[in-house]
Amino acid sequence: MTIYILCADDSNLANAIAAIQPASALALDCEGNDLGVEGGTLNLISLRALEPETSRIDTIGLVKDQLNPVFDIIKSSLVTKIVFGGRMDFGELYHGWGVSLRGVLDLQLADVESRHQCGEDQED
Repeated sequence: MTIYILCADDSNLANAIAAIQPASALALDCEGNDLGVEGGTLNLISLRALEPETSRIDTIGLVKDQLNPVFDIIKSSLVTKIVFGGRMDFGELYHGWGVSLRGVLDLQLADVESRHQCGEDQED
């Protein structure tokens, strides 16, 4: 059973950071309005390690100073962030918040490259 924890205050956020900080890999997903587009808004960052809970971080209810520990994890090249089609997430984090994703494995790009290496073309 998956547990979702909404981090909208310092206490829940601190607990989430403590739970995800030691992870060597995290699933990452961002939600918002018009992500990656000028004027778009980041509303939620979801991070999940192997533990049975997903931390959903409310970027509207928290200020940037509170979010810096989350952004430090996202920027770290020591933690692999696993995404699927993360282009808009990357755009919003970079252009909207000045956060560069490092250590990213985009499963959509990996699938495209795998198909290319196997000799598949667009018709396949």
